Amino acid sequence: MKLISITSFSRIMALAILLTIISSLICPKASAISAKGAVLIDATYGRVLMQHNANTKLGPASTTKIMTALIALENAPLDKTITATNTIYQSEGTSLYLKVGEQMTLEDALYGLLLESGNDVALAIAESIGGSVDNFVDMMNKKCYELGLSNTHFVNPHGLSDDEHYTTAYDLAQITRQALKNNTFCQIISTKKKTISGDRVLDNHNKLLDTYPNANGVKTGYTKATGRTLVSSATRDELTLIAVTLNDGDDWADHAEMLDYGFDNYKKVTVNKKGDYLSTQVTGKGKYLGLVASSDVILVANDKEIEGIQYEYTNGKVYAKYNGTFLGEGNTTVVGSNRENKNENSDSNTRTKTFWNSFFKLISWVV
Repeated sequence: MKLISITSFSRIMALAILLTIISSLICPKASAISAKGAVLIDATYGRVLMQHNANTKLGPASTTKIMTALIALENAPLDKTITATNTIYQSEGTSLYLKVGEQMTLEDALYGLLLESGNDVALAIAESIGGSVDNFVDMMNKKCYELGLSNTHFVNPHGLSDDEHYTTAYDLAQITRQALKNNTFCQIISTKKKTISGDRVLDNHNKLLDTYPNANGVKTGYTKATGRTLVSSATRDELTLIAVTLNDGDDWADHAEMLDYGFDNYKKVTVNKKGDYLSTQVTGKGKYLGLVASSDVILVANDKEIEGIQYEYTNGKVYAKYNGTFLGEGNTTVVGSNRENKNENSDSNTRTKTFWNSFFKLISWVV
């Protein structure tokens, strides 16, 4: 039996320690996050980039108001009148201190909801848009169903604790991803200070807007029962990331670390531009068909994944994958056949299609 010398063993141990240190710098362990539930996703496709108990049901606290704002924006114009009734007395905690009978536009109310985190204005929005708070909450839960989020259930529009009011880090990230598609929502959450009706001056509670480069928002939350909750977003080099932590005593630091990890290791890239040739397909009759990109093929991936991309083509779409993991997609059109693509109408696309038709006729003749 051959023995390893002490010198060789020491070198092996030193190398192992060095690799461990490098690994921790490049890819921080999700378990090191202080949160009971956490996730980092990209906003383009909703791909999970890192997670810790991402599907564990926990209380969202005031991050609930992301869904409240989304439902309001999807169901009413910004100039709709929001009226405070006696219902506002059903809430406690953070408040705009509305008076019964007070009115403001939905736009001002949303600033009060997302910047000041007013529980009273959450109830006023819900009642004014839903007809009743209960009806509005039903709209919130219906939206969860439409988004395929089965681990979330709301019982109020403000987030005060209740055993039946819960979400997961993953579900909340997907709700935020949907909300970020709304330009008004994005404008509100990125605003640091705003004066609304009643000469109320509101300050955004999200410290990351001042401390993290290119931060966009999104929402803070806290109750004694749920602990600190936080949803954040930032954009760098066209890549937008969404981070969520639930019940996290060190959320500001954790979010900075999570976002850093995402930006350091992933990027948004266009691997094929519209008009690029993608693949040759052979039909059952031996006819050669070509697939050309009818839109850019955009990925969110790391360098290793980009080098090992595999493509799947189906129903006019191209899907980019790495070892079965979805990276991105684009649209395709067939050339070299009589199939028409209704999306291709420009002169440049007509020239591209004519070229590929001629090319594949030549291949068929040679073969």
